[in-house]
Amino acid sequence: MCITTDYCFQRKGQTRLYIPKENLSEHALNDKDLEQRLENIMNSWNQQIANEMSSENKEHLADNFIGIDKEIKFWDKRRNNLASLSGQLENKELVKI
Repeated sequence: MCITTDYCFQRKGQTRLYIPKENLSEHALNDKDLEQRLENIMNSWNQQIANEMSSENKEHLADNFIGIDKEIKFWDKRRNNLASLSGQLENKELVKI
C-alpha cells in the first residue's frame, strides 16, 4: 500500500505519507512482524522526504532560464507540497507510529 499511495500522489505532484491502519495497542507492540512493517514504513517516509527535498531542486536547476511565471509556479508548488508534508508529520496517527 505504501508504494501505491506514493505513486498515486506522485503523479499529481504531491508527496503523501502512507499511514497504515494497524493495531497499536500495548499487546500489539510486542509483535515483531508489526514492528518490522512499521520500521519499513518509516524508512519509506524518510526516502519520500529526502526525494522531495532533492528532486525539485534538480528539476529547477536544470532550467537555465525558466521565466518568471514558471519560477512562481515552481515555488508555489514547492511551498504547497512542503506545507502538506509538515501537516502530515503532525498527524496524530503518524505520530503514534
